[in-house]
Amino acid sequence: MASTLADRGFLVGGAYVGSNDYVTDACIKKVHATFPKIDAIVRMASESPQMALRLLTTGGANLLDYLAKVTPPDLLTPAAHAFDVHIREAWRDILTLPGTHVPPCSHDRNARADALAALPLSMGGLGIKLVDEKMAAAFIASLLSAARDEGFSHYRHALIKEADATWQLVTSQLSEGDIARHHSLAYCIPPHAHDLVEGPFARTFLTNHSKRRVQSDISQVLDRRRQVMLERCVLLHSKPLGNARPTASEADVAHLLTVTSKSSITRVLASSLWYARHRIEPHFFVYWCRSHLGLPLPLATPGAELLESEHDVGVARCRMPHDAERTFDHTGMHTCACVAAVGPRTRMHRALAHVFMQYAREANVEAGYEPATNALLMHKYSAEECRNLFPKSNASAVAKDRIARLGRAVEAYNTDSPAAKAAAYRTIQSILAESIQNDKQTVGLRLDVLLSFPNGREIAIDTGTTHHLRGGLLRRTLKWLTTRHKGRLQMEERGVVVPRDPTASPPVLDVVNTKTTKYKPLFMRMDAQKYVGLRQHTPEWRACIVSNCGEFSPHVFDTIERLTAGRIRIFIYLLN
Repeated sequence: MASTLADRGFLVGGAYVGSNDYVTDACIKKVHATFPKIDAIVRMASESPQMALRLLTTGGANLLDYLAKVTPPDLLTPAAHAFDVHIREAWRDILTLPGTHVPPCSHDRNARADALAALPLSMGGLGIKLVDEKMAAAFIASLLSAARDEGFSHYRHALIKEADATWQLVTSQLSEGDIARHHSLAYCIPPHAHDLVEGPFARTFLTNHSKRRVQSDISQVLDRRRQVMLERCVLLHSKPLGNARPTASEADVAHLLTVTSKSSITRVLASSLWYARHRIEPHFFVYWCRSHLGLPLPLATPGAELLESEHDVGVARCRMPHDAERTFDHTGMHTCACVAAVGPRTRMHRALAHVFMQYAREANVEAGYEPATNALLMHKYSAEECRNLFPKSNASAVAKDRIARLGRAVEAYNTDSPAAKAAAYRTIQSILAESIQNDKQTVGLRLDVLLSFPNGREIAIDTGTTHHLRGGLLRRTLKWLTTRHKGRLQMEERGVVVPRDPTASPPVLDVVNTKTTKYKPLFMRMDAQKYVGLRQHTPEWRACIVSNCGEFSPHVFDTIERLTAGRIRIFIYLLN
């Protein structure tokens, strides 16, 4: 074990041992030595902000992890503060495009962005965890992992003071003066601080528990608490006391609650950059990250005119022709609805369809892109007749009446009464035999993807995208999110473990319902064909919707699970 002697202390195995002043000064010097490494990561942002942020998250922000495990938190605090300030400045520099101007914003908004960036990816953050937030958990884990060491047992009494300070820090972060017996952390945080280094708790801890779980379990509980505090802050900032100007709009509240509870978009930060398809163009990545964190977006022109908004961030006027004045803001509400974004929206829609096709082929499932509607109906109708039967919009009165009659007949066929079933069968046959009136429809319905499984089953997919802050649904979305937020907190206060809610948010659910209603006539006619013996199966309907915030409709997960099961079967077959 290498040792370096100093005037007031020495370095043993990477840990500074000596007087309090020596340890504190040595930690600060260690922090200053890390700054060139972090600055080198920041300079990479000129070529790839995505790679620079990835390196900062996985490497730069973790440079003091070992020091946090072997240094008491009260001695590490000054160095941790300096390091955390530099890390915050680093990720902000990474998310600033050269030659652009970033509009000013309030301290509240910057504080919310810092808090969100420090949350783990699973909670919608960037995963840039600060030393100040993890050093107490790291030191407790270190104490417990060495509790049964023979050398440590002779000197453990010397760490009573440090153990007490760390125990006080953790319990204050948890806002609990005493960890109750039923608490999830009761196994690693004893009722009294001295139990961390002496007594039966410390001596028998490693006999009953794994030392690897301690830091992660404490961090998970603290992260969840910080997430709740962040959600409460944005709610308070949207409705300040008195005549103070709000520093968060309704869109900011809905956005933050969505990314912390429903979004999966931050998974892109954990994807391997070895694959070209995982890399995002620099300016797109910066704009997305800043919008995700609720920060103002960079302006290409420093003197660009900004209009005053209801909150603390100015908005820019849209130059496209609209029936009324439209503005761009950091939430992207107008960006995703503007006529100028039709091309990107279409490309995103097609790309999503091709993702399902590619994954299906890897699972040995036949996939067809935009199958012809007349082929879905066993070629019983021409393409022109299908356009009149299932118009994309503005169905004629005759078509609507035919759909209503067929729907009633299909519903009657599914009853248990033999007489009703027989009558419905005759009605279905007569409706299917009716000639199709030419309504001069130019565009008809067409599914995006048709998956055909080896067992003959089929899944019909129509993909779609939506904005999680759609203007017409913003109030309903905000009410839905705040109601879920309050209910989750009430359950957690009672000690109930609340699983992730799979229910789709109003913007996603609205698109699912719209597509389901639009394609219902087509699937009713396929059901009718099955009832009269013209086909064996009706394809399963899947509305696979993805919001630009990374929320997926339940049908997306269901389809992926079905395809994954197929891939697993192929893998097992190859192994055998």
